[in-house]
Amino acid sequence: MNPVLQHELRRITSMSDDQLWTRYGKMTKPEKIVAFFETLASTNRAPKLRKKIASEHNLQMDSVGDWHCGEEKEVKFVRVLENTDERRQALFEYDGLFYQYSNVNNKFANETAVFRCDENGVVVDEYLEACIMQNGYVSSETVMAYLKNKLEKGDGTP
Repeated sequence: MNPVLQHELRRITSMSDDQLWTRYGKMTKPEKIVAFFETLASTNRAPKLRKKIASEHNLQMDSVGDWHCGEEKEVKFVRVLENTDERRQALFEYDGLFYQYSNVNNKFANETAVFRCDENGVVVDEYLEACIMQNGYVSSETVMAYLKNKLEKGDGTP
């Protein structure tokens, strides 16, 4: 057995759930966090803490059954769709899904929205409801960070 896992196993068997939460709060090294998580999982301890650790560190199991910190998901700019005085639109991708950033500023509306769309930036009927809608201009950087946060917390429209 891996020495780090043996160390974690010895530590967690004598700790209460509250102590496990405190210990996790003090951990900083990714390899130790992964070992701590693996040990909690193998002993079926602290399911809420395991869920929090997996979420915060994007832990993923590889094909051999080992856990690793996955890469942070990022919102990726794909291309500009339109850039005029009255309309700014851009295509973004996040976690394999596409989103259209749209800012409209004309005599009828001044608003910023993000819609689910296809890979060409076309908002299809099933995605007509905006994921985010704000009055006035909001930069794409700001609104896409808000979208990412919303989706990661499970509050967003896929």
